[in-house]
Amino acid sequence: MKAIITVVGKDKSGIVAGVAGKIAELGLNIDDISQTVLDEYFTMMAVVSSDEKNRIFTYLRNEFESFWANFECENQYSECSNFRSYV
Repeated sequence: MKAIITVVGKDKSGIVAGVAGKIAELGLNIDDISQTVLDEYFTMMAVVSSDEKNRIFTYLRNEFESFWANFECENQYSECSNFRSYV
């Protein structure tokens, strides 16, 4: 399973560490990552994967939903099966 995680929010210390920690906690691998700060806003996109081909995408979304409350960030998730030409 592959997924794309997008994060946008006010820049503050610990966002990358927090997101990477949550990804590791869920047993996912970061295949590619890009992040930048635009003025006072943090933006990040990460392609993550799991060896478990039948990993339930809804479970991952739910796990991250409660996590985001700590960082006050907007987020979006996409299964890579929808974006094969880009990955």
